[in-house]
Amino acid sequence: IMNKLIKSQSVWVVVGLVVVVVVVVFIFKVGSTNPPPELTPLPTLLLSPSPISSVEPKPKQSGGLQVETYDNLVLVYDGRRLALAADCQSSEPSNVDYRNGTKVMLDNTASREPRVIKIGGSSYNVIARGWTFITFTSKTLPANLPIFCGDMELGQIGIIR
Repeated sequence: IMNKLIKSQSVWVVVGLVVVVVVVVFIFKVGSTNPPPELTPLPTLLLSPSPISSVEPKPKQSGGLQVETYDNLVLVYDGRRLALAADCQSSEPSNVDYRNGTKVMLDNTASREPRVIKIGGSSYNVIARGWTFITFTSKTLPANLPIFCGDMELGQIGIIR
């Protein structure tokens, strides 16, 4: 009986060691294939602009190595931020003019849903609780760009000199 108990314990020790080795190898293998995390703001940006004829909003990603907090960005982009409502039925402001070349923050942080926002002829995918930056430029001024969230028109952006 004692030999059976010792053999049983030995089997369990060997099985335990094999499991530990497999877990350690798995952790190091998975860890080595994933790139190190980047120092960017938590909300990531998914952009897919469509070409338009006379007005070309250009998406810009924030980031690089400098991490800016959302609260700081709200202060920096005061007067240049389009905040979407959680249900995407409105934006604040809804009708606004920006000078040609103005960089604007498109803010979807109120929503738990990703959104496709159309401005003029371009579409921007903004993740849930995220934001992106758009620089409005036009060769023909003034220009008026309707803002849509899905089929809902939220207002107009005017681009002026």
